[in-house]
Amino acid sequence: MDEVARVRLQIRAVLVVYRAEMARLSRRNVSAATGEAFASSLRTRSFHVLDDARATLDGDAPEHKDLVREIEEARTEISARA
Repeated sequence: MDEVARVRLQIRAVLVVYRAEMARLSRRNVSAATGEAFASSLRTRSFHVLDDARATLDGDAPEHKDLVREIEEARTEISARA
């Protein structure tokens, strides 16, 4: 798997896991504080993965601009659910 495909897969995996875990959290009967703590931790871990993926991009390849845009869109979606 090349670098572009690997980063794109990481972005998609982060979004799928984030959406699934947030949906699972909404179905659980937990206190607001517990739910927020879990959501905050999930956001932080998601951002770490996305930031690590972005750090691997050197910006030289034309695809890197598209990947950076995808990473920013993923970060925006995750932040919007805060």
